Amino acid sequence: MILTNRRRRSVDIWPGFVDALAALVMVVMFVLLLFSVGQFLLSDALVGRDEALQRLRNQITGLADVLAMERKEKAALQTRLTALSGELEATVKARDAFEARLSAMTMEAQESATQLEQTQGELQLARNTLSENETTLQQQREMIAGLEAEFEGSIGSAAFKMRDLNVARTGLTAASAALYPIWARMASEQENRGLISNNRGPLGVFLN
Repeated sequence: MILTNRRRRSVDIWPGFVDALAALVMVVMFVLLLFSVGQFLLSDALVGRDEALQRLRNQITGLADVLAMERKEKAALQTRLTALSGELEATVKARDAFEARLSAMTMEAQESATQLEQTQGELQLARNTLSENETTLQQQREMIAGLEAEFEGSIGSAAFKMRDLNVARTGLTAASAALYPIWARMASEQENRGLISNNRGPLGVFLN
């Protein structure tokens, strides 16, 4: 009775300890399981994040390359735009110069057309004047022909007159030669009388 009561009074802690230890082990295993799963998920997430970061880095690098290419293309386009602007300004200036030259050539063409019309009018007037001059020249030629005929007739008459004049001169010379002794004798008689004058007489004047 006394042993039974002692056994009843003594507390057996082993089963509780085993139960607590088992529960603790189960909790630790659950925690380790949770930690393992969390670490796996975290590692997977970190690996995915690294891959995502790498992809993002690659995309950023590609975008940077694309941006650099775009900048180069932009610079090239800007340079080309500047060159095209210069060419456009040169083309506009050349167009303005051509328009001014075309206007000047048009004015010159109009002036040339006006001068051509004036020249045609003057040419027509000159042709009319030439025709009139040809008519007048023909008339003058006819007049010259008539005058030449008259001149030839006059030359014939003058020849006859010259021949008559030569004959008259010959007769006059002969008469003067015949009268010279008489005049000399008369002059001698006048000298002798002292009545001779300074004049040589009509025959001397005629002989001179």
